[in-house]
Amino acid sequence: GKPLGSVKKPQVTWSDQDHTESERKELVKDFFGKEVDDGTLGAIANGVDGATIRLRKYEDSLKLSWSEDGVTAERTLHRDTEGRLRNDADGPLVVHNDLFIIGTNSMHKGKGVEFFVNQVAALREVGVDRIETYAAGNKYGHMNGYYTWPRFGYDGTIADNYFDNLPDDLIQQMGGSRSILDLYDLPGGKEAWREHGGGISDAHFDLSEGSRSLRVLENYLEERKKRGQGNA
Repeated sequence: GKPLGSVKKPQVTWSDQDHTESERKELVKDFFGKEVDDGTLGAIANGVDGATIRLRKYEDSLKLSWSEDGVTAERTLHRDTEGRLRNDADGPLVVHNDLFIIGTNSMHKGKGVEFFVNQVAALREVGVDRIETYAAGNKYGHMNGYYTWPRFGYDGTIADNYFDNLPDDLIQQMGGSRSILDLYDLPGGKEAWREHGGGISDAHFDLSEGSRSLRVLENYLEERKKRGQGNA
């Protein structure tokens, strides 16, 4: 959809500790089936200007990692070789967002959604099918992914131990569903999850056109704009 805007391409450099530049470009081309420019790859890694990004091949995956300006990010690109979502021989392209931490004193504090929106735009441009992550945390800790990522459009399965702690009226309204986005659609659902929820091990964001994930993200951005918190 349009609200995500065009990809902002960070000015990054690439570490050569694992691969030469020509090896790196060849690995990237092999993985995506086409050439991907460094700026777009930098956006996929959630890079910031001035970051030095390490790309390394690990078994059948490509790992992207960097740390700069109080931000640390790790991403793994792989194919879902079981190919459950599509019938193509290779299986869907998946990015696993392993780690993303913005330090309290970082100049990038509060910009998590901008990083994510830009990554989504870049991944859609190169034909990646979905993003996966572990949405960690609970109300007692400092990790808030369990609450934040579904607000951005990640779906995932609510574990039984958290589901059973939800208010009775929400449990009844959910019926047989264990989808976190279904819960978020219910009045009071987000608030109840913030209070009683926890880690979502299979959190995933569907990058296909018109997906529920994209609709939720676009609605979130619209609401944020209305509250006067900028474009993204």
